[in-house]
Parts: sequence; C-alpha cells; structure tokens
Amino acid sequence: MKFFLLLFVVFAPSTFAQTYSGSLEETDPIRENGVYYDEHSFQAAENQMVTVRMTGEGFDTYLYVYPPSDQEPYANDDYEGVSISQVEFIARETGMYRIHAAGYSAGLTGDYEIQITLGDIADVETIKGRLVPGDEQALKGEFFDEHTVQGLRNGQITFELISYGFDGFLVVRSPSSEMYRNDDAMDMSHNGPMTSRIGPLDQAQGQWTVYVTSLSANEMGAYDLRMIRTD
Repeated sequence: MKFFLLLFVVFAPSTFAQTYSGSLEETDPIRENGVYYDEHSFQAAENQMVTVRMTGEGFDTYLYVYPPSDQEPYANDDYEGVSISQVEFIARETGMYRIHAAGYSAGLTGDYEIQITLGDIADVETIKGRLVPGDEQALKGEFFDEHTVQGLRNGQITFELISYGFDGFLVVRSPSSEMYRNDDAMDMSHNGPMTSRIGPLDQAQGQWTVYVTSLSANEMGAYDLRMIRTD
C-alpha cells in the first residue's frame, strides 16, 4: 500500500494539481472483484472541473472515483484506447472524493502515479424532465424530449444527460447543424444512473437543439439534463 503525496502545483489562479505516487502490493486491501487497491482522497467543490489520471508501471490500471455521497463511481480502464486510466467530470457536490487506484484484474501489483487536476467552477444549468407515454416518438419508437439552448460567443459547453431507470441517449445539434450523439459516457459506472455526455464543444452563438431520448424503444423515466459552460 506504500504511497507518497508528491506535489501540489498551481498552474493558474483557478487550477491546481495534486499527485500521488504509490505501489500496489499483495498486502493491500482487495475489491469485490479480487483486485488490489490503494485509497486516496481529495476535496472538490460543486460544479468544479475535475480530472483524475492514473498511470502504472508494468501493469494494467483501473481507476475508480467515488463522490462524497458514495454514489456509483466514475470509472475507467483504458482512456481513449491507451493503457492509462482517466476520468473527467464536473463535480455534482462539494466534499471529499475517494479514489481507488487498482489493477484491471486480480493479482496485479506494481508502482503507479495519480494526478488530480482541479479546474474552474463551471456555470451549470439543469433541466429536470421525464420521458413519458404521449411524448413524441422517433421512427423506431423511442420517446424523446426536445430542448433549446442559447449559445454564447466565447467559451465551451458540455451537455450531460443523467437518466434514471432507462438507458438514455443524447443528441445535440449545433447552430451550424452539426450533429453529436452519445449513449454512455466512458468514465461512468453502469450500476447506478446512466450518464451520456457530449463535449466540451466550442460555444457558437445561436440556438443549440438538444434531444433527450433512449437507446431502445418505449423506454421511460426521469432525467437531469445539464448544460455546463466554461471559459
């Protein structure tokens, strides 16, 4: 379980990083799937941009980040097809976040490094809705809600859909009619509410159209649609 806090570096007035160096060993605690892990923690504020990155020496890493309310974790094995584990999210609550630095499979040991980068506090607008009978339906029978969002001239925007009780699907059309689609955000566990995410995208002035729907026909349930704006 040997680990060390290496540094605390300020990159900009509102951005800083914290780095841990550690080692997975056979005396470490074991997760339910039989893998060794070390636990670390960090403090984040609601709506703060968070990136947690784990690299390992000679073993395949797996990263879990638990919110303060102990919801299902943000989780990642290989980030963008590379043997690095990384999660990126906008914190939904203020408090202490727990990291499980683990291996991909049982018995893996080795040295690793974790970097936590905390960025700006985002401007977040949340729309609460529900897919219900009577909503408009797509060609294959999926219910959908349509929302419009006014883009600004500068900064970036991220669209995030948290769906409760159904597998949500998010579709976004930009002011220039570019289409973006996402089913499951790659860094989210699928044992709790499902999350779809598009962005960050460069904001364009004009009307963005957001469609909240489901992966399969006739699925229904409540959802939170979050529009996250950053400089």
